[in-house]
Amino acid sequence: MLVFPMDYEKNRSYLNEEAKVFIQGRVSMSEEAQGKLICERVVPFSEVPRELWIQFANKEEYLQKSETLFSLLRDSDGT
Repeated sequence: MLVFPMDYEKNRSYLNEEAKVFIQGRVSMSEEAQGKLICERVVPFSEVPRELWIQFANKEEYLQKSETLFSLLRDSDGT
């Protein structure tokens, strides 16, 4: 990953060895060199909205299992 000085200064508090972050950027490719990810934005995991997506095979299965699922989710602390 390539981080330009201005982007580094904006995100330096998130860029340390132990930090878990999402990096958003663009890919730079050339025929002579390996591709590079150019950093445009750093988002710490703690600031990422948490979502859970569950797919059922069909509506019938959803209707049969949804109440059990919602009950398990209500009782969960989210981890």
